[in-house]
Amino acid sequence: SAISFSADGNWLATAAEGSSEIKFWSSANWQQVPGITGINQTVTSLKYSPDGTLLIASMENGNVNIWNLDGAWTLIEL
Repeated sequence: SAISFSADGNWLATAAEGSSEIKFWSSANWQQVPGITGINQTVTSLKYSPDGTLLIASMENGNVNIWNLDGAWTLIEL
């Protein structure tokens, strides 16, 4: 399982063990909001950038994916 809070504490990102989906939760009311689906690898860890604009995920295959959280889910895969 992977979990990360944004630096401002407003958002929680989660990925269940064996999951290829990242879910987002608002800490204001703990309601789930649309997440990132269709990831082709299992997510093993998550981390928000200090300014909260990026989400970094390590994958089971050793790749690192970075999403720009501007609503367009821009992906950079390393």
